Amino acid sequence: MSAAVDDATRAPNPFLYFWQLGYRSLIPVIPPGVEVDERSFMAAREGDHIGKAPGIKWSSGRWGGFKNWQRHEATPEDLEAWGAIGASVGLRLGDDGHAAIDIDASDPATAEKIENLALSILGFSPCRVGRAPRRALFYKLPHAIPYRAVVFEGPNGPEKVEIASEGRQIVVQGIHPKTGKLYEWPRRPVPAEDLTAITLEQLDAFMAAVRSALPAAVEVSENVATERASVDQTRLRGNPALVREAIEALPNSRELYPTREDYIRVGVALKAALPNEEEAFDLWRDWAAKDDGGVPGLWAKDWKGIKPPFEIGANWLYDEATRVGGWDGRARVIADQFGDPEAFAAAQNSEAPLSGEILPNLFDVLSIESLFSRPDPEFLIDRHIPEKSVGFLYGAPGAGKSFISLDWALHTAFNRPDWHGDTIKAKPGACVIYIAGEGASGYKSRIAAWMHRHNVASDERGKFGLIYQSVNFMNGEDVLKLARTLRQAVKSPVALIVIDTVSRSMPGADENLQKEMTMFVKACDVVKDAFSCAVLGVHHANKQGDMRGSSVLLGAGDFVFKLERKKGSPIGRLHCEKQKDAPDGWGDAYRFDVVTLGEGRSSLVPARCEERMSDDATLTPETTQAVFSAIQAAWDAGEPWGRNYQSGERMAARKMTRDFGFTMDRAAEVLDIWFGSGALVEAVISRRDKRKGVKPADKSSWADVAESGGDAFD
Repeated sequence: MSAAVDDATRAPNPFLYFWQLGYRSLIPVIPPGVEVDERSFMAAREGDHIGKAPGIKWSSGRWGGFKNWQRHEATPEDLEAWGAIGASVGLRLGDDGHAAIDIDASDPATAEKIENLALSILGFSPCRVGRAPRRALFYKLPHAIPYRAVVFEGPNGPEKVEIASEGRQIVVQGIHPKTGKLYEWPRRPVPAEDLTAITLEQLDAFMAAVRSALPAAVEVSENVATERASVDQTRLRGNPALVREAIEALPNSRELYPTREDYIRVGVALKAALPNEEEAFDLWRDWAAKDDGGVPGLWAKDWKGIKPPFEIGANWLYDEATRVGGWDGRARVIADQFGDPEAFAAAQNSEAPLSGEILPNLFDVLSIESLFSRPDPEFLIDRHIPEKSVGFLYGAPGAGKSFISLDWALHTAFNRPDWHGDTIKAKPGACVIYIAGEGASGYKSRIAAWMHRHNVASDERGKFGLIYQSVNFMNGEDVLKLARTLRQAVKSPVALIVIDTVSRSMPGADENLQKEMTMFVKACDVVKDAFSCAVLGVHHANKQGDMRGSSVLLGAGDFVFKLERKKGSPIGRLHCEKQKDAPDGWGDAYRFDVVTLGEGRSSLVPARCEERMSDDATLTPETTQAVFSAIQAAWDAGEPWGRNYQSGERMAARKMTRDFGFTMDRAAEVLDIWFGSGALVEAVISRRDKRKGVKPADKSSWADVAESGGDAFD
């Protein structure tokens, strides 16, 4: 027995235990195994509902329903009375934003996976277990919300992850009706004021993560009355013969339709589909009778309680019969609906689905007008890093990947308006988290050099955080620990998370296996969705210069950059190989300047190269062509231009200054760019005296540079 169970059951009154923790919306729940008064509406509902439904003990000594539980405000006197009769303790949800995530999964690994997603995305929660591995987690929302659920394929049929809030209740202490044992709390209840407060955006991210992680998962919701009222009720109707076929083909069992809401939903669809209520009820009664545990005395009463307006109808029944019952009548439905000229015209002229239903499991179909009205992609760093994305920067060892990624991170963390001319748009107060999996020792000098170069005061710290341990993205506990760290230790909104390097963040995994790289990307997606941020993975290139390992990263990344820089060269080139929602295939050159800090310390700081000269000496395609022609001619004549001062009058920068109007500084900068990009190379022209000179790498690179005017080397 867990400590929390012990605390509650040993208390003189378990209701008082939760009352003292600050939970005021307590209600009594009928315990299992008791006798229900035959006059109560609960009499026809014995079975799964007894042990979970609100109720009290009547003067007859038998139990009955507690009709006003959704509005009743408990008092200390109520608690004493309910404890005395042995009622189970229920908590009405929605009050003060209280919400429960009910994980109805029969597979232990699946239940644990869902719980880990919740803890990583939403934060800490108490945990209540009734029939393991099923469990419930508790959070606080800004306000009560309608019912939401993700339905997925379990080992023996559909299972659910439910968000219970408005109009719902949950048993927090008592005997479970199926196990006959006390509910347990592996993580004990906390005071109501200490429940983790979550946003609706976080809840959306959690539901999205659950949908992507579970098989055949779809989200369903309880539409509010205004949504139901907006549906054209006549469009929910169906051909009576086809509706009959569908409902007769639809099986019924507690495995397929485990809750009262599921059972009622079929009645709603039938009542909307057939205007003849008598015929519709007969079909629903026949369908309900397929369940051996059904209660005939309750069917008529429930039918009367189903009131318009409706949100689902014939098409929902057709889909259910096809999905669950293997019904093959869909072709006849289409022929029937489009065979009617009026229905065909209505379908063509309506933006609503053919039946007018609002269904959870539909593909979004955008008109051109709707497409054009959608907002353009938002960038954290314009052209480079989308606001909510997962992407990668890769290059050869020593190319300077970490200097570029750190430069991105620090510009963002110190709230700089742009990154070398590209606008930065970060959330107000947002921070950057840098996971330095290869150790923190070198980052002290790198960050100090960056602050010195960018004139950042020594007492200005920015919104930057360094995690110097490796975070294993292949391990759910590590991802959970990362999320918990960001929520509890950092607390600021997160704009960017840098993982440097990908290899250190997946220890023991095989980078060449698609399955393992897919797991890594999914973990990054979970973090991205949880914090609505960008996630950047820094990765290595292989011997061929391509991204190392499986092609999953290139395919899954929202953006991919490659950094090329020859060993010892002060110039490198950053190529944009992929932008999912923006132009790619471009590149920029960067200098890697040495910044000296004193005491023998120095580091590199990148800066974008300006590839235009001053107005009096513009680097045009014609000028570039002329310079390259002169370099080639000198090489062919055996008197090549030299790269350094030892070349004397043959020094390339002097030649460009004297013959083409460059300044010495501008000539040196342009030559660095051309050498860094590989357009120019230094080679031995004479093996006898080992004399070196400058020449174009090849005619194609020469032509490309000339065509671009020196601005691009793609």
